[in-house]
Amino acid sequence: MVKVFSLLLSVIAPGTGHLIRRQYLRASGLMLAFVAALDGIIIARWLVTDEGFGASLMTWSLIALAAVWLVAVGHTFYLCFIFNEERHRRRVEMLFTEGQQDYLRGDHEAALAAFRESVRLEPEDPDVRFYLGLAYRALGHRRRARRTLRKCLDIDTKHKWNWEVENILKAMK
Repeated sequence: MVKVFSLLLSVIAPGTGHLIRRQYLRASGLMLAFVAALDGIIIARWLVTDEGFGASLMTWSLIALAAVWLVAVGHTFYLCFIFNEERHRRRVEMLFTEGQQDYLRGDHEAALAAFRESVRLEPEDPDVRFYLGLAYRALGHRRRARRTLRKCLDIDTKHKWNWEVENILKAMK
């Protein structure tokens, strides 16, 4: 029922279906793009002349509006009916495990690649961010390591990594 509701809301107002699916950044972007296209149409109505700038703006605004609407509805449909959360979670876990194994073997380049892909798939996972920071540090990328470890602290709501991250950051000064 939530899936159908998300899709219906997205048809009415692009981006709202993404809010229900907890994709806040994507929802904000879609809503902003939709409103910008609507604004273009409103502005074009004031500027419309026979074949002038207003008519061109109106055409492009309508095209942009249709494109944003199609992207929002299509992606909401994908999230609701095609995307498999269990398979996604298993993929992230597999990459994370591969990255840990590579890191422990000393293959920090491979670990970095696995952790980067994990972060791309699951950007709010503090465990992945922590190990990504360790891989950056092991490869000598101190600035990226510090930035990644600080991000780990920001998203770690359970404070699981606080002590370790703070000690690593102190040692890196």
